[in-house]
Amino acid sequence: MIKMRKRSKNTPTLSTASLPDIVFILLFFFMVATHIRTENTNAQLPKVDFASQDKSSFIWKLALDPKMPGYYFLNDQPLTADELTSKIKTASVPMSTIQIYMDKKAPMKELSQIKKLIASHRIDKIQYMVYH
Repeated sequence: MIKMRKRSKNTPTLSTASLPDIVFILLFFFMVATHIRTENTNAQLPKVDFASQDKSSFIWKLALDPKMPGYYFLNDQPLTADELTSKIKTASVPMSTIQIYMDKKAPMKELSQIKKLIASHRIDKIQYMVYH
């Protein structure tokens, strides 16, 4: 009878002994190959003025008051929901941006009504300002 050896179930391992040497060589290479700039150069960046707005666009400010549901303040003018709808429909300046100021305690029902009204008039940007 022939004796058979059992195969060893050890998997070959990857030697990591040379990894620190490789990392050191790469570090040394990039340190030598990289040019360190010592003088300052003038950057040609575009000038942007964030505070200025386009003259053709006007930002509408709409405030919701949690103490008075159904009443809104459009550009610091108190309005009811119906008056707000008619004001938006008959606006002389096109509404491209509207900022909605609201309290954390404002009911979501009012906010969803405002969002539907804004969506029906195709206002481009809506900014939500939440205060405590």
